[in-house]
Amino acid sequence: MVDDNQAGVTVNQNSLEVGNAIIKILTDLELRAFYGDLGYQLVQKRYSVESVGSSLENLYVNLVSKHLQSATS
Repeated sequence: MVDDNQAGVTVNQNSLEVGNAIIKILTDLELRAFYGDLGYQLVQKRYSVESVGSSLENLYVNLVSKHLQSATS
C-alpha cells in the first residue's frame, strides 16, 4: 500500500496509467532512488523486530485483559 504517494505512485486501475507510471519510474533514476529509499525506511519502521514485537505484546495484553474481565463478570 502506498501512503499518500510517499513511497510509490498511485494510479487509477487502467492499463494506460499503470504503464505510464511504470515507464516514469523506470526512466527516472532520481525518482526511483527516492521511492526506494522511502520504501526501505517505511519497512524498517513498520516491520522491525521492535515494532512488530511491540504490536504483538499490546495485542496479547489486550486479549488477556479482556479474557480476565469476562472471567470475573
